[in-house]
Amino acid sequence: MQLSQDGAIGWGRGNFLIRARPLFSRRGIITAIIDAPSDHPSGLDSGFRSSPEHAADIGTVIGHLRRTYQVPVWLVGTSRGTISVANAAARMGGRQADGIVLTASVLISNRRGGQLFDFDLGAIALPLLIAHHRGDQCWVTPPGKIAALTAALKRARPLKTLLYDGGDATGKPCKARHYHGFNGIEDRVIADIAAWIKTPTP
Repeated sequence: MQLSQDGAIGWGRGNFLIRARPLFSRRGIITAIIDAPSDHPSGLDSGFRSSPEHAADIGTVIGHLRRTYQVPVWLVGTSRGTISVANAAARMGGRQADGIVLTASVLISNRRGGQLFDFDLGAIALPLLIAHHRGDQCWVTPPGKIAALTAALKRARPLKTLLYDGGDATGKPCKARHYHGFNGIEDRVIADIAAWIKTPTP
């Protein structure tokens, strides 16, 4: 994240989930951002996101958070972050996280890496929420493939999908200030996610 000496975030500060941290906090939810580990100085490239090593790292972070705060721990990812979340959830078999949330899910592979369908989604047996914008124009996160995603999540229960409209589309379609990043409707989306994390319902 290219943190400065005073802790300011450099890379990724416009990311939907990073800029939404205060919205989670207002609703009583602690947030922790998982950065690239020190032995991967090039960052969280898609190949590493899909690896057993990355899943193990996430499991270690979950264990630390649970011991430190003594609360349930949920994994929430957006865009490429959904690959990290699905990888960890599928490999850990539900033994670590208490639930997961996928926002702007990557459902088509490209030169930067894979997609959620690369994983054994049927192995995920956790409460699972999908949040997606109906107007998402990023070609690797097409809203038309959400039905296939829910069908592949055979054991995720309860399972719910939230589809959104509205907001502001600024810049490129795959960037965080377009519909892809829920720009302009962050408060509504985070309110829904926070409510569901506290009381998961179908």
